[in-house]
Amino acid sequence: MNQGRNRDLFHILLLVILALIFWAPALMPGQVLFFRDLCGEIIPKRGFWADAGGFFLWNPYRFFGIPEAANPQTEAFYPFNFFYLCFGPERGIIYYIVFHQVLLLAGFYAALRRLGFSPDASLIASAGFGFSGFIVSLSLLIVLLSTVAWFPLVIILLDRAARERWLRSSLLLGLVMAIQILAGEMEMAIMSWMLALLAVWLSPRSGIAPKIWLRSLGALLLGLAIAMVLSLPQLALTLELIPRSNRGSGLSLESASAWALEWGRLKSFLLPNYILPLSETGGNRYWMLGFFAGGPYILSYYLGITLAPLVMVSFARGHRIKSLLWVMIGALGLGLALGNRLPFYRVLFEHLPAFSLFRIPEKLVFPVFVSFAMLTALGAEAIQAKAWRFSKTGWLLFFAGGITLALMLAFPLRLEILGMDFERVRHYLFNRVSWRVCGLALMSLGLVLLAAAKNKTWPMRALALLVFADLFLALHQLNPPLGRDFYQPNAFIREFKQQQEKRTYPVRIISLKNPDDLSINKVRDPVQLYRNTRDSLYSSWALYFKLDDTDLLSSFYARDFDQFHQLAKNPDPLMARLIYSRSGIEYTYTRRQGFVPVGLPFPRARIFYSARALADQDQILSIWSDPNFPALQTALLESESGNQAGTKALSMSEPARVIDYKNELARIEANAKEEAWLVLLDSYYPGWKASIGDKELKIYRADGFFRGVKIPAGKSVIEFRYAPSRFKWALRASGLGGLIWIGLLIISRGKKNDRDQRRQS
Repeated sequence: MNQGRNRDLFHILLLVILALIFWAPALMPGQVLFFRDLCGEIIPKRGFWADAGGFFLWNPYRFFGIPEAANPQTEAFYPFNFFYLCFGPERGIIYYIVFHQVLLLAGFYAALRRLGFSPDASLIASAGFGFSGFIVSLSLLIVLLSTVAWFPLVIILLDRAARERWLRSSLLLGLVMAIQILAGEMEMAIMSWMLALLAVWLSPRSGIAPKIWLRSLGALLLGLAIAMVLSLPQLALTLELIPRSNRGSGLSLESASAWALEWGRLKSFLLPNYILPLSETGGNRYWMLGFFAGGPYILSYYLGITLAPLVMVSFARGHRIKSLLWVMIGALGLGLALGNRLPFYRVLFEHLPAFSLFRIPEKLVFPVFVSFAMLTALGAEAIQAKAWRFSKTGWLLFFAGGITLALMLAFPLRLEILGMDFERVRHYLFNRVSWRVCGLALMSLGLVLLAAAKNKTWPMRALALLVFADLFLALHQLNPPLGRDFYQPNAFIREFKQQQEKRTYPVRIISLKNPDDLSINKVRDPVQLYRNTRDSLYSSWALYFKLDDTDLLSSFYARDFDQFHQLAKNPDPLMARLIYSRSGIEYTYTRRQGFVPVGLPFPRARIFYSARALADQDQILSIWSDPNFPALQTALLESESGNQAGTKALSMSEPARVIDYKNELARIEANAKEEAWLVLLDSYYPGWKASIGDKELKIYRADGFFRGVKIPAGKSVIEFRYAPSRFKWALRASGLGGLIWIGLLIISRGKKNDRDQRRQS
């Protein structure tokens, strides 16, 4: 028993060491990660989270302010964001990624052991899954990584609930599922729950066992109910935003299929693309020939050729039915990932309720990698079940593969001889990776045959290391580090921030991008490409530099963003600047020209003595955007009542003073000559409350996008506070649910102790 436990601890330690080796360059002092969504979206959001002290609901740096926490991908309530508070967003993201990959590796090993697989089979399958192209790709899409990392714990708790301690395991399962919901990727969470259930049902310890199936299914349903209660604050905010957002009506079939797996990329499941180091060829002008060709969502599908022999062996006697079922599960995931290229995706899209709310079909390759890992483990079990006499053949194949790889080392990569002939370069890289795959496949097959002989331990561990080497060679350049100065602002932004640092509220700008600066077809140096995104403030770099950019992109946002940009993207520059001015935008920004004043921008808060009530937002926007409309004299309010203020027709408005401005709070000092309307050029959105002292004010949608309140004559301080009642209710319900959960956990612990005492007596 102790020997088996020591072996498990050794294997888990080995997996942790391999993870540290994989991420060693990024873990070095002064290094940061910068590829893909990391620099343009994720690190700015996590920096905002850290600056807010770990809690925020509203973000004043996007558009005219957005309900940031309502987007689950911000992970506003995810408990493991503390890495950003401890180390800052640039370094914290590295430790965050390594932590979640280690959690996934160790957890998957423990899950396979729990399901009944041997230590060696669990080690190889865990290495293959944890360092696969899919998981390494998620280091660039960390919301997915945060969700998937907890998948093994779901397996463990489901299996425990199916066989022992049903209530306690179900309660703990609910907590893990709640963490997955807070991690922000509901599609991945749902897939992980379904795959975990299948893993329990198809484990080596499970035959035809209806009791196991029902207990595990019941645990999953109870866990889901608990998870929904514990994550209610996030769900309440998200559900409030959905009907008002770009996701409200779901995606079109064409939009979903734009991010589907392409037929031509199927080869990369077993034949990885070459990714060159950043230092190659003066910045790597050939980088776009690798994973980035076509800009896929998941940058690598590589499964690992070294695992293929085990997958084939998994169909040996005793495992055929389970292996066939895992193949079918993987085939289903692959078919869905292909999107509209296969007809049954269209059928599901058109007839399955809520299926259109799920985006990016490429995510659905997740079952492919889980199935491949389970087939690997089954294959390793089949090898160990019976001794096969192939040791001489095994040694021959192992050395043949080693010689192939040695020849590649003897003739290193030389791209400079090919110049800029991309077709020749592509063909050359394809040949090299093919030879590498052949060498590794021969070595892998040799080790499988050696493991089938009487001495089974060392070849299996050697195979696990070879699997890591295979995946490391293919993927270690996928997310390369760079020096920390990458996150420094350029001269335009640095000087501008110094000029604006004493402002009460952030300066509002609109960044104008040059598509050529952000195109991989135009910029072939990856470092330069992502420096261009930084210097163009694309997509969330303005948030990183604490500039209020109305053009900040997000994957999930209120529809007002689209309505505004339909007006602001007017081809007539004078009309565009009119919209900018009336929205309180003070500067335009371009990477080459820097900040250019708009000219006569409206102040952030203004007192109007004349107002006009209209019932329809589209009608208001049509009038408000008309150059002949006296926008400095009349406020347009969305209201059925026709209630208007002011005694002077078309009296000129006056500025009000912003005296305090934070994420969820704005205080405005107004001195009105008579009863009037105060318009704050911040987003109108449910959940905002306005008051003067103890008196609550009704907030109207003003000028199509903003907030307006009726104020009395004289001097007053108007306070706007974002405190959504849904969130408060959800927080109370979740807190009460948490107390009940703790009580049930204590009761289940007491029942366990009683059972243990009865067994001892």
